[in-house]
Amino acid sequence: MQIVAFHTGATFLSHARVPSRLVLVAFRGYVAVLLFYILSGFILSYNYLGQDLSKPRNRWKFWVARFARIYPAYLLAFLLSIPFAPSTPLPVTLRNAFLMLTMTQAWSPYTAHVFNFTAWSLSVEMFFYLAFPFLLMRLRNVSDRALWVVMSAALTIGIVIPMVLGAMTLPLTAEQKWIFITSTPLFRLPEFIIGVSLGLLYIRHKRDDLSNRGGMLATGAVLASLMLMATVWPATAEHYSMNSLLIVPFAALVFALAQGGGWIGRFLTWRPIVILGEASYGIYILQFPVRSWMRAAVPPYDAVLSPLVLVLVAVASFFLFEEPARRAIRRWLSGRADSVPHQMATLSEP
Repeated sequence: MQIVAFHTGATFLSHARVPSRLVLVAFRGYVAVLLFYILSGFILSYNYLGQDLSKPRNRWKFWVARFARIYPAYLLAFLLSIPFAPSTPLPVTLRNAFLMLTMTQAWSPYTAHVFNFTAWSLSVEMFFYLAFPFLLMRLRNVSDRALWVVMSAALTIGIVIPMVLGAMTLPLTAEQKWIFITSTPLFRLPEFIIGVSLGLLYIRHKRDDLSNRGGMLATGAVLASLMLMATVWPATAEHYSMNSLLIVPFAALVFALAQGGGWIGRFLTWRPIVILGEASYGIYILQFPVRSWMRAAVPPYDAVLSPLVLVLVAVASFFLFEEPARRAIRRWLSGRADSVPHQMATLSEP
């Protein structure tokens, strides 16, 4: 939801009488993708640690489950975005469409944002899904100390890579350089690795008496995140490494919510919020095509109506299209619709 606010409301807030720090938080909505990657790694670790992903058959079931969860809404958003794609020569259009359909567009800064520009993050996530079984097999048996070393190294790499690339002279425009740093799957892998490692640590110590600290930790993590997001630094490729500092409070927030999360955790279990959570992936991936269609249909009112229409469309898509399509894909590709835990399917998308 923060990303949607960034794409739809940040500019509006900048022209309204809203405190400048709040405007900064809105303009940094894109960093919520970082939280999503950590959360995704955490939940996948939690749900799949007990499965032997060293077996090709189990890996195939995992990949089928993940593909079936994300591809229906992804494809729907792509199709709805086609009328609003910039005009390009037919070979370029066909190439871009192929990259979108195969979820490989994020590997080039020239194609990462084609058609539905928010879909780049799903291209990155698909790479994580392909890598996850091998990451889990490598990390599941290492010591706690080794996991902390892995997370520390991943955090360092996540800060250093943008810093180094931002300082380099590359044959890219400023916008392309930003896309290259923020959208290339390998550069976002440290965030996912931190989530996987954190999930393994949580599983090992979830019986420890930490539940009474979850609320305080969650509140502190939210406040620390907001303070960092409200700090002034330019939104340029050279300064993107500053956003990586949010990995620490975001990771703490994920861990705290797993412990119960206090009032934040109770709020997230409220039935309307649970429904929004189930539809959150659709809200994310459909935001550009829905906003584009609203601009074309009711241009005077699109800014006001788009968020409401987006939520309604995403909820309807989840129950009427995504879930039936998910079950059909899993029956077709794996022969069994329920071979992998379902609870992960509704939690690990943006």
